[in-house]
Amino acid sequence: MKKSTILILFLILSSNSVFAQETDFVVLKNDSVVTGDLTINGKMFSQSMFILDDSVFIKQQEIKAYQLDGEYYLRMPFGFGDRFALRIEEGNLDLYSRPFNYVSSMNGMYVESQRMYFIKGDGPLKNLNGANIYEAVADNPVSLDFMKKRQGLTVVQVIGALAGIGLTASAFANLEPDETPNVGAMVGGISIFAGSIWIPYFAKADLLDKAIKSYNYPELFEKYGN
Repeated sequence: MKKSTILILFLILSSNSVFAQETDFVVLKNDSVVTGDLTINGKMFSQSMFILDDSVFIKQQEIKAYQLDGEYYLRMPFGFGDRFALRIEEGNLDLYSRPFNYVSSMNGMYVESQRMYFIKGDGPLKNLNGANIYEAVADNPVSLDFMKKRQGLTVVQVIGALAGIGLTASAFANLEPDETPNVGAMVGGISIFAGSIWIPYFAKADLLDKAIKSYNYPELFEKYGN
């Protein structure tokens, strides 16, 4: 019940933030702002033209950020690619995402994914990962506690993976040429290895999410989130 309540409150806050700022606008690289009804002409960002009120034409290369239909996009800095990231949450940590496609090593097919980033205050855009979030939330004891628990699960993953590899290897140890490996040990080792990787993986994702939510909404999280 608590989790459902805090999720609803988070969604309400996010929705209010969007509805309060529905006006389209463009932020230029010199930080000047141009408002108006925005349309984007051109499918390729490097060739796109941003048009406001059908009369003001701005090249994509001149734009630092823009808002369209209530959604705010920030230009990625050098090193992240010449494209824009969508702000998906606004708070003490502003969260951003952008589409990322890659070729699967399993079947060679294209996979659609999202890359996540964040900004703390007036700081730079950073990759959203455990190490960066740990550093960012260090001034909030509740958020930091979640990240410390997450680090503990990393240790569990490593120990479990090594145990699984060791048990699997034992199935083949000291075998004569005509002997078959110990199937029980082999299956057990593989199961331990897989379980130690994937079970903590989902728990770590949940702890990372709680660390961010408790940092962005400390009062709400204290009341509803634990």
